[in-house]
Amino acid sequence: MKPMSCFVIMPFSKEYTEVYKSHIKPLIEEQFDDIDCVRMDEQMRLGSIHNNILDEIDRCSFVIADVSNENRNVFFEVGYAYGKGKTIIFIYDGDVRNLPVDINNLFVIEYDKNIGYKGLQATLKKVIEVNIKESKHTQNIIETSDDAICGCWTKTYQRNNKKYKVCLSIYKERVGSKYVYAINSEISIDNQFHIFQPLKYNGVLNKKSNNAELWVQGNWIEFVGSSWTNLYNSRLSSYLLNAFAINTILDKGDLIVRIWDNASQNKITYRFKRRIRN
Repeated sequence: MKPMSCFVIMPFSKEYTEVYKSHIKPLIEEQFDDIDCVRMDEQMRLGSIHNNILDEIDRCSFVIADVSNENRNVFFEVGYAYGKGKTIIFIYDGDVRNLPVDINNLFVIEYDKNIGYKGLQATLKKVIEVNIKESKHTQNIIETSDDAICGCWTKTYQRNNKKYKVCLSIYKERVGSKYVYAINSEISIDNQFHIFQPLKYNGVLNKKSNNAELWVQGNWIEFVGSSWTNLYNSRLSSYLLNAFAINTILDKGDLIVRIWDNASQNKITYRFKRRIRN
């Protein structure tokens, strides 16, 4: 038995069996050698299938749920997994705007079986790497209690008549013989759309950088990264925040962040407050 397991929730029908056997299970088996991929109809277990499904959800590390046809059994199992605090990766054949509001404001991976499930495996792989596999790299992350900027920071602001909530989780990791900062960010727009960005250290901004006058006060470091989002592509470019610059010197306990605005190409400065986890 492998140390982690993924339980797949979807209807037991021919079209979804194709999604599972040709796209989800091969991805897990080929790309993640420490994760088992399980669907209930593969388990030769006696007793109530209902109870067996709940047992598998209890046991699993995370869930992949295909909510394409809004199946009642799928929604029940998703609700149970949610109540158990499981990480759920939603996938959907179609436009996520057609989903019920309680799901379409979450991160959902779109695919289209009519064009060959384009991008499903690649996006699933990235989401698992960022959200599930962080524990694989814990040996490279150093303790952060003595580093002022490490931890979780939040800011809510208005831009272009949209409400943005940005959460930054800053930590350090070992790259070769050095330790560098890294960030996981979550950006919510109007509590409806979500953008997830793992951000990697991109160097120090100083007097030798472009627009040097911006970086005279403090010690600024830059982060860039790619994104996974439930925004459909035609809208993503309007909302994406390209990069972040962090001042490593706190100001009255606040984290000073300059955000590259993709739409207007401006560098906007915000004060982030530390988020205290319960």
